[in-house]
Amino acid sequence: MTDPYAPARPGEGHIWFVGDPHGYFDRFMPTIEAGQPDAVVLLGDMDLTRPLDAVLAEWDYDPARVWFVHGNHDADKASYWSRLPAERNLHGRVTEIAGRRIAGLGGVFRQTIWSGHAGPNRLFTVEDYLARQPPRARKLPVRHRASIFPADIAALTGQQAEILVSHEAPSTHHLGNAALDELGRVLGVSRHFHGHHHFDYEKRLAGGIFVHGVDMGGIQDDEGRVVLAGLSNPPVRLPHDEAEARKMWEEAEDSEPRRPHWRFTVE
Repeated sequence: MTDPYAPARPGEGHIWFVGDPHGYFDRFMPTIEAGQPDAVVLLGDMDLTRPLDAVLAEWDYDPARVWFVHGNHDADKASYWSRLPAERNLHGRVTEIAGRRIAGLGGVFRQTIWSGHAGPNRLFTVEDYLARQPPRARKLPVRHRASIFPADIAALTGQQAEILVSHEAPSTHHLGNAALDELGRVLGVSRHFHGHHHFDYEKRLAGGIFVHGVDMGGIQDDEGRVVLAGLSNPPVRLPHDEAEARKMWEEAEDSEPRRPHWRFTVE
């Protein structure tokens, strides 16, 4: 088995996954330009002040080979959202990229959408949300463009993929969501790459899926090897013992409010 933390040489991975850029494209794009992977997937939170393709055009790498899922900060402003090329957003679909079937889920879980989602007040779709608003307010707020709705997950559950990419983490991160554990299992993926938490790590779920957190501005290849270390932390292999893993998280990150682990049922 390949050591996930043996540094990868440029060009070794067919697809490279980039943790939250937050506008720092000049940090990782030179590595992509030098390595020329078959494709690149950005894991959300681009913070674009110009259209994405205009930013990418500054380097010798075809923008059409750069895909993404959106993050919560991509909906902080309507202008941020408008600068993303919708045709290369992997959210809510399975796409073949460089010979690999990749499933995408952008955005974040919000309690206003998911609390009580299995009961009479469930908000399954965007339309359900809008129907609950006063007539004059029936326009989706910009921030909810980056909200995950149960329908987004349901759209993926009847498909098969090799890799899942998301902005949110599954339960391998202490602020992650176990619904993504189940989604990966249903899709049949072997690897799951995510951003959002600015932390390079690898952990294996009980069902055998390797989960790779990718740090802010860092790059990992499609086997989870670190091509470029991120801006926040050195890479970490989490122990499978839950108590040890949780202790490591708490030592590595500032304490944050913990979100409930919502689950979904595949019908």
